[in-house]
Amino acid sequence: MSTDAVLLLLAAPLILFLFIRLEENGRPEIAVFVVLALLVIEALIYPSQNEVPGGLFHPNIAGRSIRLPEYIIPITLVARVLARGAPRRVGAIAIAWIAFFAWYGFGVVVGILLYHSFDQIFFQSKAILTVGGTALLVAGVPATKLANPITFRSLLIGLGGLVAFIAPLAVAKKPFAVDLPRIPGAVVGLISPDAATILATIAAIALLFEAARRQRLFIAGVAGIPLLLSPFIATQRAAILGLTVMLGAVGMGTIGPLWRRRMRGTHTEVFLLLGILLIPVLLTISMRALWPPSPDSSIVPFADVVTETFVAERKAQSADTRINLWREGFTQSRDYPLTGWGLGKTYDVERAGQPSKSLVGGGFHNIAIDLLVRRGVIGLGLFVLAVALTLSAAFIVWKRHVDRYIAVLSFACSTALIGLLAKGMVESLFEKFRLATLLGLLIGAIISAASSTHETAPSHEDEDSLVSI
Repeated sequence: MSTDAVLLLLAAPLILFLFIRLEENGRPEIAVFVVLALLVIEALIYPSQNEVPGGLFHPNIAGRSIRLPEYIIPITLVARVLARGAPRRVGAIAIAWIAFFAWYGFGVVVGILLYHSFDQIFFQSKAILTVGGTALLVAGVPATKLANPITFRSLLIGLGGLVAFIAPLAVAKKPFAVDLPRIPGAVVGLISPDAATILATIAAIALLFEAARRQRLFIAGVAGIPLLLSPFIATQRAAILGLTVMLGAVGMGTIGPLWRRRMRGTHTEVFLLLGILLIPVLLTISMRALWPPSPDSSIVPFADVVTETFVAERKAQSADTRINLWREGFTQSRDYPLTGWGLGKTYDVERAGQPSKSLVGGGFHNIAIDLLVRRGVIGLGLFVLAVALTLSAAFIVWKRHVDRYIAVLSFACSTALIGLLAKGMVESLFEKFRLATLLGLLIGAIISAASSTHETAPSHEDEDSLVSI
């Protein structure tokens, strides 16, 4: 066992005690923001989740590699039970998710009986903790504590400034290493696709909170621009797809009187932000047209980024390989159509453009096919039912809740959830622990908002009573 793992095990009682105190003092939201902070930091300093060296963020405990959020989440859940006891009420959405994860978790037994790789079984079963555990953690926090516009404004400005510093380094592909104790191999200056999805999701939610406030800060709107642009910097089509669908869902929500009743932002402010985004680009195009930096340079800034994202050869090969994966997934799902193969089922398919190399793994880059192979039509049906109930409840809260900010929290998280699921149609959400944790955060926030009608906490309509963390 590594030194970092020993330190984490020794620190577990102290961390447990601290979270128990937070629960007893009425600050359960701190645990959620700790998990979110760990998620963002890890994604920014380690571009690939598969290339995180052993250390504080990737300790090896009992022969198994874990991530720091996976270490924190069980501790916070135990602390909550010890401080507050078991939940007294379980709603329909929570029951639907419990049913899905119970069926998914039974796939461990099925996978063992079918002699699947235990390493793959263990890896795929982590979704129960990263998605289900995180959702449970967030759902137990009163929505009045999550729907804090001051907190989201601080988060928006802080992350926006950080990404504004990182973005030029990422575009120029000139990151620099950060030598820190217990955090080997960290770099600053790269934005991975998963990090881009997390940042854009935070930006969209925070900007919606800002639009709902009486007094809005112009700098907060500006800070959201680099965060929303991060999927383009990451040059991944799946991240851009998720962002596009999320913003499209927000656009659909602007139709009708409900938006005008909930939001206070004006169309002038929106057009002003768009102008801030477009004017530098148009100015750069004009400058390059008049004084090109070199004879072979393009007058359109970042044209190479666009080319790399959409039309590069390796992108076409990746898309063809994904199609091969989907075919293999549908083929495997026919063997056990109702119950699936259980967890741990793997594939071996040909890489497009590289016939001598095969792709071996367990995720089919499509959450629906993943669930069909692992837990069959029943598992996929339970997942669709849970998602449908979650989104339906989010719409009801957005439409009827008396607290403006809880309604905005529900709407913002539902649009982000739709965008993340859209990305999940070309990504394996459950395999990418960063996206899985983000999925759990969004689901838990919607459950919290949906159950907030049973709370007696004061309304957020009085912004002066809010306390930032």
